[in-house]
Amino acid sequence: HHATTDDIGAVRWLDTSAAAAGVMVGELLDALGWPVDLRTAEALLTAMTTDTGWFHYSNTDGRCLRAAARLFDVGVEGDKLYQRLFQADRPERMMLLSRALSSLELPAAGSIATMKLRLGDFAETGARQDETENIVNEPMRMGCVEVSMLLVQTPDDGGRCIRVSLRSRGGVDVAAVARRFGGGGHVQAAGLRADEDIDALAEKLV
Repeated sequence: HHATTDDIGAVRWLDTSAAAAGVMVGELLDALGWPVDLRTAEALLTAMTTDTGWFHYSNTDGRCLRAAARLFDVGVEGDKLYQRLFQADRPERMMLLSRALSSLELPAAGSIATMKLRLGDFAETGARQDETENIVNEPMRMGCVEVSMLLVQTPDDGGRCIRVSLRSRGGVDVAAVARRFGGGGHVQAAGLRADEDIDALAEKLV
C-alpha cells in the first residue's frame, strides 16, 4: 500500500488508497470466502493499528475503520491488544529512548527534529536494534516540529550503515526526501538506509 515500492516480485498488488496492508489482506480473505478467526483478526488489527498509529494518522479512513470494526466483532479485545503492542517495553528500550532524546537537535528554527542513536547507545543500554520503533514520533509532541528524523547506526558495514526513519505533519513529503537517498514510504512516514557517516547524513537530510 506504499506510494513507493521495490521490484520485489514479478507480480505485485498495489493499492495506495489502502490505509494499511491489513485492510488489503482482510479484503482478500473476504473475496476468497475464508473465515477470520480470533487469531487472524488480532493479526489483521495489529497490521491496521501499526500502519495508522492506532487510528490517529491521517491515512485513517472509513474503509479502514469499517474493516477494524468487523475484527472487534470477532472478539478482539482492543485494550489488551494495545497493551501487548505499545505497553510492553523492556527497561532497556526506555533507556534507549532516553539516549535518543538526549541527542535531540532542532535545526531550521525548530521545525526539524533530529535524533541519533549510535552503536555505543545500544551496547551501554542493552537495547536491541529492533527497539527503536516509534522513537521517531516523540519530537512530534512539540508544536513547532514539522519533520522528525531518527538516524540509527547499525552493525552492518562496520557501523557505516545508517537506518533513517522520517515523520512529517504533511507539509513536507518525506517519501520524496527518502527517495533521493534510495528509500521510500508515505508522504508522512518514510525511511531509508545509507552507507555514510551518521553526522554527515543528518546534515544532508536537514
